[in-house]
Amino acid sequence: MKRAIIIVAGGSGIRMGGNIPKQFLELTTGKPVIYFTLKHIKAADPTSQIILVIGKTHFTYYSAMKAEFPALLENVTLVEGGESRFESVKNGLKNLDTDVEYIAIHDGARPFVKKELLEKGWETVKAKQAVIPVISITSSLRKVENSNNFAVKRELYKTVQTPQFFKADLIQKAYEPDYKAEFTDDASVYENQIGKISLIEGNEMNIKITSPIDLECATVLLKKFFSD
Repeated sequence: MKRAIIIVAGGSGIRMGGNIPKQFLELTTGKPVIYFTLKHIKAADPTSQIILVIGKTHFTYYSAMKAEFPALLENVTLVEGGESRFESVKNGLKNLDTDVEYIAIHDGARPFVKKELLEKGWETVKAKQAVIPVISITSSLRKVENSNNFAVKRELYKTVQTPQFFKADLIQKAYEPDYKAEFTDDASVYENQIGKISLIEGNEMNIKITSPIDLECATVLLKKFFSD
């Protein structure tokens, strides 16, 4: 089956507190977060079409990385992002090869996706059509409503990760309407427009870098479990 992976790397990184987008911050000397996202995905899945979606204002960062690591960006399709993540994914979907049957959509700020997770996702989506990785919540949870708050059962909730896997024609159809406020990720778009989402077990090391402490944790994970 022909597959594609859309890597969405258009975020501004406001929560990082600096001017450089989080996906282009260095995780180790000279190598940004998105370098490792691409490296690990290409190593785990060398045959899928790779589409990298980046905001136009960040193209200079991409150009610098391509000059430094040309082999890494070989056979990667660069697509201009939109005003929101929703629009960026939509742009990525428009650039799929015509014979793609299944796609995965991944956050560019998750540099540690593992081969086992990709393989499980590709295998499951063939039967289930829409599949996302999740992990259990270990902290206690409370629901806040106005001035009130209530304890809730954490067993009823999961933390959602990417990549999220879909049958290509169905997720393309799901993205045809305009954006809605309830669209928080690709699964919520699919669920709203098409139907049921199936779950697979995610990986605790598959963290998303959104804050300075995340970047510090990712640096430790890189040194301990991955080669740079």
